[in-house]
Amino acid sequence: MYFAAVALLITIVGRFLYRRRRYDGQIAVLSLALFSLSTLVLDGFREAIPGQAHSGALRQLVWMAIALSVRSVALLGACEVSGHRRRALE
Repeated sequence: MYFAAVALLITIVGRFLYRRRRYDGQIAVLSLALFSLSTLVLDGFREAIPGQAHSGALRQLVWMAIALSVRSVALLGACEVSGHRRRALE
């Protein structure tokens, strides 16, 4: 239920920000960043399943969420720094 609530919240935020976006793809990358960051937080509430895949001390889902979080936040930052702007439709 937590993941469903977060997905609904991300959808609402995306719809709200869509007309205010500064460049194409901004909302998609922002949604990916919010999803992966929320997965890091919410995974702690999940019950461990016997035999679930682990890599080191963390579950594979957490490792993937860390990787997606780092990459999506870095991509958002790179787009802001490089000055990607939405092209005016004429």
